[in-house]
Amino acid sequence: MVVTCASELPEPSLSPDKIESISLDNEKAILYHDQNPDGSPRDEIVVKNPINGLEIIIAGYGETLQQVISSFRFIR
Repeated sequence: MVVTCASELPEPSLSPDKIESISLDNEKAILYHDQNPDGSPRDEIVVKNPINGLEIIIAGYGETLQQVISSFRFIR
C-alpha cells in the first residue's frame, strides 16, 4: 500500500479499458488497473483533495485496497 500527494501526478499510460471513473468520499476519482514491474497487478486511485487541491494517489491491490476505498474520508 502506498499513499502520496503532489500538485499534479503523472497519469499512467494505459488503454481506456484499464481506467475507471469512481468516487471517493463523494469526490470524482480515477482508478487505474496497472501492474508492477514484475507483472503483478497494482491498482492506483487518483483523487483531488477538495480542501487544498493536491492530487492524492493510493496504490495497492486486493482486499486491503478495497477496504481503504470503502472507508476513505477527507478530513473537513
